[in-house]
Amino acid sequence: MASYWNSFTPRERRNIAIYIGGIMLYKLGLESFNGSIVTLATDRFKAANTFSKLGALTGLNQAMQVVGSILIAPLVKKFPTRSVLASAILVFGLITTLFLIIDAATGGKPKVSNGDKLKYGSWDPNALFPLYMISGVAYGMVELIRRIIPRDIVGGDVQKLRKMDATVHIMYEVAGTCGALLSVKLIKVFGNNYSFLITPPLFALAGLTWSFIDRLGHGSNAGKVVDAMDDSKSIGNTNYLHSIATGAKAFARSTYKGAIITMSNRKFIWLLPGYSFARTYLHFRPSSA
Repeated sequence: MASYWNSFTPRERRNIAIYIGGIMLYKLGLESFNGSIVTLATDRFKAANTFSKLGALTGLNQAMQVVGSILIAPLVKKFPTRSVLASAILVFGLITTLFLIIDAATGGKPKVSNGDKLKYGSWDPNALFPLYMISGVAYGMVELIRRIIPRDIVGGDVQKLRKMDATVHIMYEVAGTCGALLSVKLIKVFGNNYSFLITPPLFALAGLTWSFIDRLGHGSNAGKVVDAMDDSKSIGNTNYLHSIATGAKAFARSTYKGAIITMSNRKFIWLLPGYSFARTYLHFRPSSA
């Protein structure tokens, strides 16, 4: 362990510790949010087309994640990576706060203060669509930028990047497991509408923590990394709409090619029923609450 840490400079060790602390706070809040929002939508969409709306809600959120990841490229070229990451997570936290505020303002109550019974607010469930779409944009930005920032911390040293990525991945999964277990307990105590009340403060703490990361002189690498991911090879004056259109085109192309590979080869045909359908059932199964 000593030799592992000695491979980094004191300044890099400080930044790695700060980054890991922030990523664990983020993952705890994220698991709490994800563990509640789909179940909340299932309960609120009380209609014959409940699962159609759930599919649309989830699909739009994932589409907005693509948009968020595309919007990152111009931002990291103009601003420090740590600032973009901290700002994105704060926006994500603000959106999750709106879910709680809207429910409370329209008469919703936590289970623990309502005789252990669920009581949702009178707000229109269709409001989940714009809120969840905006949260998808922020989520996409955070998920992409957190894969770029390690290069800002340790530079282009491949061995350092591997060691750091391994450590971050372990701690990220530990926090995710703890968050998932905590989410189950919070849903039982507070209900689906308030079980993610720890998410906004955890996101705020994560953003505040990440803001203390030093730039280390590697900030210019972030733009190069994003350019390497971008097949469009966009020039400096390319606008956001063009970037989104290019990303959407690439996404559609990859989806089409992936479908052909999966559906035309016996080696991969099992993936659709064995993974996709099973995962969909786990996400959309009726709540027992």
